[in-house]
Amino acid sequence: EQDPAIANPLEYARKAPTFKAPAPSNAIELSGFTTPSGNVSCTLSKNSVSCTINQHNTTGAQGSCPDATGKPLTMAVGKNGEVSISCDTGFSASGAVLSYDASAKSDAFACTSKDDGVECWSQVTGQGFKLSRDSQVTKGH
Repeated sequence: EQDPAIANPLEYARKAPTFKAPAPSNAIELSGFTTPSGNVSCTLSKNSVSCTINQHNTTGAQGSCPDATGKPLTMAVGKNGEVSISCDTGFSASGAVLSYDASAKSDAFACTSKDDGVECWSQVTGQGFKLSRDSQVTKGH
């Protein structure tokens, strides 16, 4: 069977998603991962990416979780680029360990694990967040 990109390249290009902020070229396809420290665990799905940090020193971005001290905090971004924060989730490390300076991707989302936190974003909009022990911020990519 002929590759659809060759059969009708214009039609193929029209259907392929265009990414404002594509994942790094070395990103690994993963549905979830945990950082080497074991403190942050992320889930990449078709419609969103979310990360939960178990131990942190803040009360949440913009005071959104005033009672979050000592509780896991979750940040998520959907395809439309809206970032949400919640503090009523539990924490469980899941998925492979993603080494520092490595990236993961799934469908329309991507994350990079760094020794100073995890950054995740929508490849479609470029909107996302950075989550670390000391801060949780929304961030464009």
